[in-house]
Amino acid sequence: MPSPPSRYQARPVDTGSNLQHKLEQLKHAVRQDPTDLQSYLDLGRVYMEMKYPDKALDVFLHASRMAPNEPAVHHALATLHATQKRYTEAIRECDKTVQLDPNNAEAYLEKARVCIEIQRH
Repeated sequence: MPSPPSRYQARPVDTGSNLQHKLEQLKHAVRQDPTDLQSYLDLGRVYMEMKYPDKALDVFLHASRMAPNEPAVHHALATLHATQKRYTEAIRECDKTVQLDPNNAEAYLEKARVCIEIQRH
């Protein structure tokens, strides 16, 4: 049975000089509350924006261990894998997202983007 929709949001990441400040804030937040899943998701997205995909992956994998049935975590992993051209992993994470939250339109859209990229290559 699918889980209820995620309460975690993909919040926009500030760009430019604010990224380093945002990174420090989020590192502080997860040190203060190691159970704050939203801060981990935001931290991973900041790492993605800063072009540190390996750090983003570490953070998102940690989040997936914290909350293995949270659709937002799997969607974040799908997005990261897609940006790194790891299409098989991206599709797997999209499928996991919609398995947990069948109404997650963003996951269906991400999977469609990945399928288009696969056909281009």
